[in-house]
Amino acid sequence: MNDALTLTVQAMHTDLQRVEALSHNMSNATTPGYRRQVNVTRPFLEHMNPPEGTTRIQGSGPTVDLSIGAIKQTHRALDLAIQGSAFFVVQGPTDPAYTRQGDFQIDSQGRLATTSGYPVLGQQGEITVGSGAIEIDQHGLIKVDGRPIDTLRLVKFDSDIQMKSLGNNLLVPIKTAEPVDDKNVTILSGSLEAANVVPMREMVSLMETMRHFEASQRLVQAYDEAVGKSIQKLGEF
Repeated sequence: MNDALTLTVQAMHTDLQRVEALSHNMSNATTPGYRRQVNVTRPFLEHMNPPEGTTRIQGSGPTVDLSIGAIKQTHRALDLAIQGSAFFVVQGPTDPAYTRQGDFQIDSQGRLATTSGYPVLGQQGEITVGSGAIEIDQHGLIKVDGRPIDTLRLVKFDSDIQMKSLGNNLLVPIKTAEPVDDKNVTILSGSLEAANVVPMREMVSLMETMRHFEASQRLVQAYDEAVGKSIQKLGEF
């Protein structure tokens, strides 16, 4: 019975993680290039016989759905969308990170940057564009006042690589993996990729998860009441 209770508690923890991910997805449904978060649950046998160094409470973890969103025109020069599965590379808080969010801006230092202020990386490092007229072609070549400056660095990972979120729409591989430059990609200037979130689907998943949590909660309450009655009976002898 203790194993059953442990698995029930684990299911409740997983439900809470899933609710957090679903809520985050719904709040970012209009964020360009956002990738919805999903929870990957470990198999039942791993719950009963956890790998060495882990506990049964470590049952699942967040990963990212990398499916591509719809592309919409904005007619803004610094709005970029990728046709294909590649990522833009930006200088994250400590190491390079990856994103599909292409609504870039020019920061106070004249660098091309994300809306959160992280510098976008080109083949030569951070891209300084200054205040001139900017053009970005389908190959990612950046020109300022007609003069080539740099080319956007666009990379891809193997299809079996899972990603996790760092926040601010930045992604990194869950396990160490080296990206490769993607030459077979097209950049659409004046367009943005929408989030791959379908709000109705997220809402349905949220309701299902809450019902499952409530059912698990009733099971724990029933177990607690049964234990209480057993202790009371034992006290009568």
